Amino acid sequence: MDNGRELGSWRDLGSHWRTAVVSAGGVLVGAVNIYLAASLLPTAVAEIGGQRVYAWATTVFLMAQVIATLLVGRLLSVRGSVGAYVIGFGVFAVGSVLCAVSPAMTVLLVGRGIQGLGAGLLTGLGFALIRSALPQGLWVRGSAVVSAMFGVGNFVGPALGGLFAQFGSWRAAFAVLAAMAVVIGVFVPRALPAGERQPAHPVPVASLILLVAAAAGVSVAGILTSPTMMTLMLTASVAAVVAFVAIERRSRLRILPRATYQG
Repeated sequence: MDNGRELGSWRDLGSHWRTAVVSAGGVLVGAVNIYLAASLLPTAVAEIGGQRVYAWATTVFLMAQVIATLLVGRLLSVRGSVGAYVIGFGVFAVGSVLCAVSPAMTVLLVGRGIQGLGAGLLTGLGFALIRSALPQGLWVRGSAVVSAMFGVGNFVGPALGGLFAQFGSWRAAFAVLAAMAVVIGVFVPRALPAGERQPAHPVPVASLILLVAAAAGVSVAGILTSPTMMTLMLTASVAAVVAFVAIERRSRLRILPRATYQG
C-alpha cells in the first residue's frame, strides 16, 4: 500500500491552502500571544502599574483559554464551523484591542481574559474541524501544520515582544494581534465549507469549576500579605485539586482522558 497516496501529499494540502491558513492562523495568533504578552508585560507594568498582580495577566489568559476550549463543541453545534470561527477571531480581536487601550492593569486583565476565550476557541477549532474541512487523506498533514504553530509561536512571540518592548510600543503589539485576527476572520467564509452543525457536547461543569478555583486560589494567595490567609487560600486550592481528581476518576464526563487516572 502506498502510504504517500493514502495520506495525501503536501501539494494536495496546498490545494486547500485557505482552510490551512485559517486553521493554522487561529492557533498561531493564540500561541504568539502567550509569549508576546510575557515579553511585553514588564513594559506595560512600568506604564500603567499593577506590579502586585503581574502574574495574573498570564493566569487569567490561560484559565479563560481552558474554559473556552471545552466550549468548542457546543459552539459548533449552535453556530457551525464558519460562525464559530468568526466568533473566535472576533472575541480575540476585542480582547486584544482592550489590552491595547488599557489605562490600568485591571482593564488589561479583563482584556487578557477575553483574549484567552478567543484563543481557546481558535485552538480547539483548529483541531476539531480538520476532519470536516479537509479530505480524509489530508487529516495527518493538516494536524501536523496546526500542531507546528505552537512551535512557531514559541519562536516568533518572544522575538516580536522583545522588538516592541525595545521601542516601548507594547500597545501597538496588541493592536497588531487584533489586526491579524480581523484579517484572518474576514477570510473565514471563503476558506471553510459551511458545514453542518454538530451535535452538542456536554461540558464537565463540576471539574471545570474546581480547576478554575484551584488556579484562582493560588493566584490570590500570591498577593495576600497575611501568612494565615495565604495558607488558607493555598489549602483551599489543594482541596480543589483533590476534589477535581476525585470527580474526574468517577465521572464519564471529564476534562482529562481516562488514561490519566489509570495505572
